[in-house]
Amino acid sequence: MKKVYIGLVAIILILGLSGCGSSGGSDTNPVHVSSEIDGTWDGYDNGSQFGIINVSSQNFILTKVVSELRNNIYGNYTMDGIKIVQPNNKIVKKVISRYTKYEVTPLTQNIVNQLNANNGCGSANWALNLTKNVTGTNCDTITANSIKQIYLIEGNRVIWGDKNNIGADTYPDSLDYALYWEK
Repeated sequence: MKKVYIGLVAIILILGLSGCGSSGGSDTNPVHVSSEIDGTWDGYDNGSQFGIINVSSQNFILTKVVSELRNNIYGNYTMDGIKIVQPNNKIVKKVISRYTKYEVTPLTQNIVNQLNANNGCGSANWALNLTKNVTGTNCDTITANSIKQIYLIEGNRVIWGDKNNIGADTYPDSLDYALYWEK
């Protein structure tokens, strides 16, 4: 069961969409257009694919398979202006994401057995390939949070902010070129 919980936590951490502390950056006018990131994207962290992200009309679904579990994380986002980051005074867009629903699907009988034996995510009625909504259970550590992030589009990639360099405005102050989406 420990493997299952580590897998669930890993997907949250891989997203790289959290952090606090530090200073810097400057704000300018709000941006309300978000259609530029609509579509289907492959998500990467340090060169390894971590999931598929579908974005449409300020709603998203992240699908990720971790430890023989398929995780679907649903949410929405709003644009919150632009910011200038270093180096090279790059203009990035600020976005606030809110996770609204978290689903888990066991993909092997071994995982089903582990979940049932340990009342995984508050349920003992798991079945192979049966998707369950685990929002608000002990497996869900994300839907109560709003995440502030920045992004920059370069070619066919969306480059995300560095979660380890958070400014006084509570948004990242630099980009993390190892964390990106690609079409």
